[in-house]
Amino acid sequence: MIKHIVLFKLSGQDKMNFMKEVKLELENLVESIDELKSMEIGISYIEDESMPDLSLIANFEDKEALDIYQKHPEHMKVGKKIKARATGRAVVDYEY
Repeated sequence: MIKHIVLFKLSGQDKMNFMKEVKLELENLVESIDELKSMEIGISYIEDESMPDLSLIANFEDKEALDIYQKHPEHMKVGKKIKARATGRAVVDYEY
């Protein structure tokens, strides 16, 4: 199994509403991408410039499934939306 973790630092007006909107869009990916086994999205309740605002934890059967997810049009669409507001990002993928 593969765990994919992404932490985002975001900017812009009405950041909280943006994060709630993106959270729903990301959670809906589980319905549209078969290779995505599960996904957990968190919005930080701590407002600190040094900490990420949004976290994503996703699970996949194998590396190939993660590759398919990353290239899937629905993932690319929400990724582009987040990227437009991201000022920082950290990613880790590992087998468990």
